[in-house]
Amino acid sequence: MTKTYEVRTELTATDIFSELVRKSELQKTGLFTTTNDVDYKSFKIINNKIEIDKWPSLFDPFNAYGKIVFEFRISGEETNIKCTVEPFTKYAMLCGGCLLIFVLLTFTFLVVYFARENVWKTFLFILFAWGIALIPPYWAFRLSRNGLEVYSMKILNDLGIKF
Repeated sequence: MTKTYEVRTELTATDIFSELVRKSELQKTGLFTTTNDVDYKSFKIINNKIEIDKWPSLFDPFNAYGKIVFEFRISGEETNIKCTVEPFTKYAMLCGGCLLIFVLLTFTFLVVYFARENVWKTFLFILFAWGIALIPPYWAFRLSRNGLEVYSMKILNDLGIKF
């Protein structure tokens, strides 16, 4: 469900946090317009972590949504940045998955009960219906995870961290 990658940089965590706060303040005052769509105002800095909740907006309804967490660990003269990308929220996946399984199982039992005469056509119809029900959420998950990963790399590049 989650994807994790690590980046090493010679910048200290303090330098990164100060640059982040500077860009956030510039965005709040309206003096800094970003060309790459990084919304610094939504960042939450907690100890040595940066948490970003990304949601679709009115003007970008197909935007990736989920949580990105950057953890900073200092080792010698380098700073290790561990990025964790979590698409969706766990509760939405759990509730949606349970509801989808319930609907699909009910649908399967009803089709098998009413179409007992032709087994092969029934089997193919159920397989087709399950495919239609399961493939779009899977692709939505994959596209959301990929979008969050690209956004996290865009943030690192904007902060001057090359990898």
